[in-house]
This record gives sequence, structure tokens and C-alpha cells, in this order.
Amino acid sequence: MRPRVWHDRVVDLMLEGWKYTDIATELGRSRVSVWRVMKQPRFQDELARRRGAMDRAMEEAASVATIEAKDIFARHALDAARTLTDLLDSPDPRVRQKAASEILTRAGIYGGTADGGRPGATPPAKVLVSEDQAKLLRTALAESGAARLGLPGPELA
Repeated sequence: MRPRVWHDRVVDLMLEGWKYTDIATELGRSRVSVWRVMKQPRFQDELARRRGAMDRAMEEAASVATIEAKDIFARHALDAARTLTDLLDSPDPRVRQKAASEILTRAGIYGGTADGGRPGATPPAKVLVSEDQAKLLRTALAESGAARLGLPGPELA
């Protein structure tokens, strides 16, 4: 047997967070009659079914939003990397040093982790490089002002 139409409205209002008294006033019913309807197993089943449907819809929407956000970040990751790289040419030595440190950290070469962990979370990685690469890294570190921080120099292969 299907509940009365006003019982459906009670479910709607309950799902919106209304209280017994407010529902009774809205529907022109006594508080006791609303309470009795709400205690019926059919009412409880319908309320549970609709709450479950709402929860599933919200979870799906959150999942879709997360996927869309990751997609947006992925599309702009290259631009972000270019911006960070461009900061290596800043006239401010502090900006150059910070950019160099961030790039080395994100690349997994110095401090932190390749996934953006904070410096000091893992010991600095030792990377073997060629003599030409070592010269280039030393020059970049010296120009950025990072050498003053005592960053380890590159080791030759």
C-alpha cells in the first residue's frame, strides 16, 4: 500500500532537514500525527531509500568534480612548470633560489620527494651527472644564489 501524498511531502521536508513541529505546521497537521507517520516502517523504508539515492548522487557528483579538477590541473601543469622555470631568470636572487629549489625538489633531485613533499622529508638524492652537466648545475646554483644555502654539489659520473 502506497503512503498518502502528504506522507511523501513529510519525506521531502525531512530530507531538507525540517523538524517535526515545522513539518506539522507546514502541512497543517498535528505534531503527533506527523510523528506517527514517521514511525511507520513504510515511511522509514522510503526515507532510507531516498537518503541512499541522495548520498549516491552526491558521491557521484563529487567523483565527477574530482576527475574534472584533476583534468584541469593536468592541462595546466606544463604552463605551471614553464612559469616556475621562467622564474629562474628573475632579477631577484631570492626568487631565483626559491624557483631552483622547487624545481630540484619536484624533480626528486634535492630534498623532499618528486611528488612535492616538503624539503627534509627524505634525504637529498645523490645523482651522478656528467662533467658538463655538473658545470651547468654549478652555474645555475651560483646564479640563483642557492650555493649560499649549502646545497650539495653534483657528483661526477
